[in-house]
Amino acid sequence: MIKQKELIDLNEIDQKLKSFKEKQDSQNQNIRVFVEKRDKFNIKSKELRQKIIEQKKIRDELNDKVKILKQKRENTRLGIREKIEEIKYHRQKIDSFRDKLPERRCIDLQKEIEEIEWKIQTTTLELDEEKQLVEQVKIIGTQLSKYKKIDKQKVIIQKIQTELDNLDKIANTAHEELSKIAKKSQETHKVMSLTIKELNSVREKADQYHISYLGEKKEQKPLKDEIIELLIKKKNILKKIKEQDENKKRESEQKLKKKIKTEAQIKLKNGKKLSLEEFKLINESEDETIKKD
Repeated sequence: MIKQKELIDLNEIDQKLKSFKEKQDSQNQNIRVFVEKRDKFNIKSKELRQKIIEQKKIRDELNDKVKILKQKRENTRLGIREKIEEIKYHRQKIDSFRDKLPERRCIDLQKEIEEIEWKIQTTTLELDEEKQLVEQVKIIGTQLSKYKKIDKQKVIIQKIQTELDNLDKIANTAHEELSKIAKKSQETHKVMSLTIKELNSVREKADQYHISYLGEKKEQKPLKDEIIELLIKKKNILKKIKEQDENKKRESEQKLKKKIKTEAQIKLKNGKKLSLEEFKLINESEDETIKKD
């Protein structure tokens, strides 16, 4: 009767264990899914972080080029301003020379000098007359030198203007290159911002699956404890049943020995031949009696 109750308890435990293990299997399946998806997003997150590092490196290199080009452009513009000031200075000198120009034109003065020099070279002149013509050439030459000073300033201005044009080309080229690189830097930064946004989204998903994983593990703990508790109960019941079976077996063996012994004693009393087993049982009985005495 007792054993029957224990078998019923054992069956109930097995039913509960089956139900709990099914639930545990379902939880384990959920955990595997959560871990798989979490790890997948973590791998994606790692790839995106590496991508951002590379994009940032490209953007920073472009920004460094932009800084260099800006400095180059600024230095060129400074040179341009200096050249413009130089041109202004030489133009002011021209204006100052123009205020002192003779009334006659440069070409007329040059023509007059040539005529006087030709006269000196081709005509027989008195010494005083020749000296007078030479002095006249000097005077006209002094007047003509003022025109030459203006021409010299114009040549200088032309040279500076050429340098200014070259600087202007350099500045424009630097500005165009700067604009292209700055645009590329902005585009790279925009792409990097989108990658960062994607990374944050991926991290959020990875965190969500990790939280789900932790929640499932937390829910699994009491279930594991219940399963362990049921397994201990089952072990104790099986142990008890085994002890009962062993006790019952020993009782049956004792009864059988007692029966055989009784029959052997009757046979011995009647002078009948005993089997080896019957002989051993009688001897065991006598040994036990001696020990008690």
